[in-house]
Amino acid sequence: MPKIVLSILILFCLTATAQQKYMDYNNQLISERDLKQRYKGRNYFAIETSIPNVTKLILRTQEDTLQQVENLYAHLEEITRQTLERDKMIVIIYHPGLDKCNSTGTATLSTRKLWYKEMERKLNRIADINTVYIYKNDEGLKKWRKANWTEDKNQIIERLFFKYHYPCGSFTVVHPSGHYKSGLGEYSKSWVWKLTEDLVQAH
Repeated sequence: MPKIVLSILILFCLTATAQQKYMDYNNQLISERDLKQRYKGRNYFAIETSIPNVTKLILRTQEDTLQQVENLYAHLEEITRQTLERDKMIVIIYHPGLDKCNSTGTATLSTRKLWYKEMERKLNRIADINTVYIYKNDEGLKKWRKANWTEDKNQIIERLFFKYHYPCGSFTVVHPSGHYKSGLGEYSKSWVWKLTEDLVQAH
């Protein structure tokens, strides 16, 4: 009898281990049904993690506070060779590399330049802004080309804000206090403006 029970337990454990599991943003396991209910119509990504058979929900708008924000300003100054005023907010536009999202569409070099110009113009009406353009991999960047794209050396920006490859690109807005908001995945100018306005109002 004990041998039969042990065999059943082993079989159960192996089956449970092989099943797909899901975590919420706080790394708590949730059911597949709950995942579908919470994901549908919400601003989340379902991300395959490095843990076998585990998928994680990632909220597309992230918010937190950097404890050492001066280190971020100093690092960006070093890699971009720009002078970043410490009383100005930082907007980081991030290109993760080529993917299906940013390799398709009808944007041209001229329309993309105009897109960035309009984005920056309104950003600077909202607040005093340092805008920097960072890439992980420059493959496929030609369509998104703008002067002064800078490589994310040592993946510091990736580790801080963009832990996964979100489709198209992402951005983050950082207040001098360290308080930041990030938009993950394909984004509009209005989303960049909205999160910037939110931070201005919060301080």
